[in-house]
Amino acid sequence: MNLCLIAFSFCGKTSNLCTLIQSLQQLLFASSTTAQPILTPRPLMKDLDEMEKINAKLSAAIVKHHAKEIGLQRGVFVEFFCNPDRLRSQVRELTARVRALQVKSK
Repeated sequence: MNLCLIAFSFCGKTSNLCTLIQSLQQLLFASSTTAQPILTPRPLMKDLDEMEKINAKLSAAIVKHHAKEIGLQRGVFVEFFCNPDRLRSQVRELTARVRALQVKSK
């Protein structure tokens, strides 16, 4: 599977990451006849370092998104037990919004 597709599935922003991945692939496999990696230490280390930085940012974004998702789940749980009518109303409103967007996109 293409690494760019994996990155896109996480954040939707792939231009920098895909560029680095392609650069690394070119550095590693510059010779298509031998299929052996051709290592050039400085460019390779530079791109790997940049990739690690982007990976750290991506990991932080995933953790941040996960924490937000947990907060939303807790809110739904509280509404379910404490105010079910309000939860039903919110679900109806969100359903109407989704249907409106689906009609608009057709």
